[in-house]
Amino acid sequence: MRRLTSLRWLHCSIFCLANVGSGPTAALGQLVSSWQARLNVSDDWFEPTSTDAAMATNGCFWIWAPWFSFSSLLAERDLGTMTFNEVRVRSALEKAWSLDTAQQWSQENPANGQCNVTSAVIHDLFGGEVLRTRIETIWHYYNQMDGKRCDLTDSQFTRPGARFAAPNPYEDQLTDRHAAMQGIPQREYDTLRKALIDELSK
Repeated sequence: MRRLTSLRWLHCSIFCLANVGSGPTAALGQLVSSWQARLNVSDDWFEPTSTDAAMATNGCFWIWAPWFSFSSLLAERDLGTMTFNEVRVRSALEKAWSLDTAQQWSQENPANGQCNVTSAVIHDLFGGEVLRTRIETIWHYYNQMDGKRCDLTDSQFTRPGARFAAPNPYEDQLTDRHAAMQGIPQREYDTLRKALIDELSK
């Protein structure tokens, strides 16, 4: 099964003390290149967000403290050792779902309305296939992992505030993550993806 390939945002501070004559910029560049080589990432991963420079009191050293947003670099390496574990993912999703991932969310029924975005995020992080079943006039989306149906939002059918009964039977129509994401704001996907990765990396 495909391993996790996406990570939470990590802000990493790099402090570079160097003699003014030796060039702190060069020293910083060497440090960044070293990290880049170790993590096997391209230049696109490095996005400078702010830079602060200050002269030390003795006038001999510059402290150049650039802050980089590493798009989940270290977290990716940590999560990269994990494969899909349904029990653990279900537990993490309960905490990752929110009003920011679907407007139908509630404390009593966190999975409510989360099927589209959840199926897309799970597909992108763990692979597998995206399936769907028609419920009345709408499509219900879920995943298939290693050939087995995996409906991670099925609790929405049995908890308080349920809008629909559970599919009976499931149609298991093969589809894709693009169909699941139709009409779903990208911000909801981004929020759930980050929240889930954060929970799984704890």
